[in-house]
Parts: sequence; structure tokens; C-alpha cells
Amino acid sequence: MAKAEAALTLAKTRVAGLEAMLETLNTEIDARAKAAEAYASTYKRDIDERIAYADQAIAHTEKRLAFGRVQVNRLENLSTNDQASQTAVDTAMVALDLERRLTELKAELERATVRREGTNHGVLLLDDGADGAEAFRNSLEEMRLNLSRTRSDLDAAKAKITATELVLDTTRAVYDKETRFGIEARPGAMVWNLMASPGSSVQTGMPVISWIDCGIMLVDVPVSDVELALLAPGDTADVIFEGERHLRRGTVLLERGAAATMGNTELAALAKGRAPGIGQVLVKLFPSDADINACPIGTAAYVDFPGLGLLDIVKARLRL
Repeated sequence: MAKAEAALTLAKTRVAGLEAMLETLNTEIDARAKAAEAYASTYKRDIDERIAYADQAIAHTEKRLAFGRVQVNRLENLSTNDQASQTAVDTAMVALDLERRLTELKAELERATVRREGTNHGVLLLDDGADGAEAFRNSLEEMRLNLSRTRSDLDAAKAKITATELVLDTTRAVYDKETRFGIEARPGAMVWNLMASPGSSVQTGMPVISWIDCGIMLVDVPVSDVELALLAPGDTADVIFEGERHLRRGTVLLERGAAATMGNTELAALAKGRAPGIGQVLVKLFPSDADINACPIGTAAYVDFPGLGLLDIVKARLRL
């Protein structure tokens, strides 16, 4: 049983450790998830700002480009009529380089728009094309995998506790059965002798308690072997308890010879006059409720057998 208790303690300790680990993992996952959300939110704001800037820059550049084209056309016409120098025309043509800048801005806007749409699917593309959320995603996946493993280990540990508790209960039941034994006395019986003190250990077959049933009232009558030969079970006996005046009627229940009389281990009380060569007759009385409550154990009594006379005894002795 000690091994089962130790195994149960070990299993409970493991469950406690796994529950603490599970709580730590949940806390860490929440923290990393919040960090990922904060990063994604910052990334989205940055992309939105880039898109807004690109829109404004494109609008501004388109206006400048339209104005520059008008100016170039006008200078070209003047140059044809020798009214403007070629240098002025070249300077105006340089302004048309805004077309390249406009193309770049549109390309940047398209890239930003694509990156912004990717955020709706959890993809945070960086300028170099790498996924900025990959590190957070991998970290969360790893933590969630550890969380799933820990939950599986916790379920297994709890199942082991249940199995260990069942083994412990079974072991305890077997132990109690082998070390304890209930003794049931008859209803109304009274403890007569307690051989073993409460809580003490006893060996197999060792008597621990004796009791008597006051509802069964017997009188131990010492008689000679001659009288014993003249009596038979069922014969009438008149009994008067010492200190009383009324007669009680009983019957012979059992006869024992002088060599096999019952002693203290079989009877609660022995009659006076016990001596070698004296037999024994047990007379059964029919007690009333008052007799059962009083339970007159060991009380002296005078017994007479009406069916057995002095002449019968003499004849038996003379073998007539």
C-alpha cells in the first residue's frame, strides 16, 4: 500500500507541475499573440501612410507633369520661329523627367497596395520581400505545439492518477480485509470478557472477546454419577434462586460425566460443590423479560428433580 501511495503522490506532483507549465504557456502565448497583433497593427499603419503619401505624390507629380508638357510645347513652337533659345527648350525637357518619377510612384503605390491586401491574410511583406510576421507565426506555432503536448501529458497524468487511486483503493480494501475482522454478537448479548485491548494486534485463532445471551438461562447443577445415570434430557427440575421465594420450573438440557464437565471456558458461572467424581447437569429455565434485564449470572440456586427420589438413588447405588 505504501508503494501505491507513493505512486499517487508522484502522479499528483507531476499533474501540479504540468498544470503550472500549462498556465505559463498560456500566458506566454497570450503575450506573443499581443506582440504579433501590435506589430501587425504598426505595419498596417505604416503601409497606409505609404499609400496615402504615394497617392498625394502621384497627384502632385501629374499636375507638374501636365504643366511641364504645356511649357515644352510652347517653347518648342517659339524655338521653331526662333523666338526661344534651344537651352530653354532643353531645360523644359528636363522637367519632363517627372514621368519617370511618376512611374516610380505608381509602382511604389502598387507594391504598397499589394502588401496592404496581404495583411488581410496575415502576410506582412517587407521591402526585401520577406514575410515580417513569419518569426511571430513560427514562435506562436511552436508555443501552441508545446501547449498541445503539455495538455496531452496532463491528460495522461490525470488518467494515471485515476488508475493509481483505483489501485490504492483496491490495495487499501485488501489491507483492511486482511488486518481487520468484524465480530457480530447476537442481539441483546452482553460482553462477558474482553481478552484483547482496543487497537492491539492479535494472532489467528486467538480469542478476543466473549459474551453471553441473557435470553438463554442455564443452571449448572453438580450431581453424583449415580444421580446422573437416573436423569435424562427433558426431565423436570425445580429451581429457587438464593434470596428468592418463588419456584422456577426448568428442564434438563444436558448431562456431563465427572470426567468431562464444562468449565470456565464454556460457562459464565460454575456451581458450588464442584469436586472430583461429581457429574454435571445443565438445567434450562424459561426467563421472563425481568429475568433477562436482571441477567442473574453466577447466582446460587437450589435445584430439585421431582422425578428422582431418595429410594431411586439408594437402589441405583445398591444396583438393585
